[in-house]
Amino acid sequence: MSNIVNKKISHLHSDYIESGNSDRGTARLKVPGGHVVINTKDALGRIKEELGIQTDAELAEAMSVGIRRIHNWKQRNTVPTEAIVALCGSEGLDLEYILTGNKAGAARTQQVQGNDTSASALSGAVDDQPRVTPPYKRYVKYDSHGNEQYSFESPQIVDVLAPGTNWLVHALGVQPEDLILMKIVGDNMFPWGQDGDLVFIDTSQKSTINGGVLALRYADGTMVVRRVFRNLDGTLHAKCDADCCEPELLDISNEDMYPLVVGRVIRRLVR
Repeated sequence: MSNIVNKKISHLHSDYIESGNSDRGTARLKVPGGHVVINTKDALGRIKEELGIQTDAELAEAMSVGIRRIHNWKQRNTVPTEAIVALCGSEGLDLEYILTGNKAGAARTQQVQGNDTSASALSGAVDDQPRVTPPYKRYVKYDSHGNEQYSFESPQIVDVLAPGTNWLVHALGVQPEDLILMKIVGDNMFPWGQDGDLVFIDTSQKSTINGGVLALRYADGTMVVRRVFRNLDGTLHAKCDADCCEPELLDISNEDMYPLVVGRVIRRLVR
């Protein structure tokens, strides 16, 4: 099965066919060379581990399905083959590992304490690819002609990871010049994020879905991540998940009103 990781998605659909439940906790899946027993909850759990997410709601968003479908898959132990294959293709995940837990295909990340996603594991997962070195302590935004649009400094801008260019562009959809790797300070976003966690920020995206997470900055260089909600009058307010700080109004179009939006948080790496 180790040859399945880099197959095109169109070829995988015919190779992985659900063949019915063998008991209440597992399902049998036909794969090249025979059958394997798949536990749906385990497979979905490995997806969460690889993507660095924790809730079924985040999983549903990643798989572009409703939360009820996630619950149905788990309750009925139905292996959502096509959805898993599509997600593995778009996110660069090891399909064999997601389905079976077998790391023969070298999963993108490694399992660490408490099912967290290891930053060091991600850093070493794409050794055969060109890498992107994120900015360090200072970010400069240029226009298409190479002219500086704006810049800012923050000690939370770090370069401790050098992600693979292909993974960054094709899996995350981020251009190298738009990437910031930020270190979270404090536990205002607990349990979603904790002190010391890292987040990938796409500076080309200044908005998000209702309840999504944006990175913000203040005049003194302090950077925070906050969950953003839309008010009835169309204005936005940013809240911390730990409910330990007052919501703040955001005006994305006003570059003189702090906090300013740095960009959209597109991936979280827990310690």
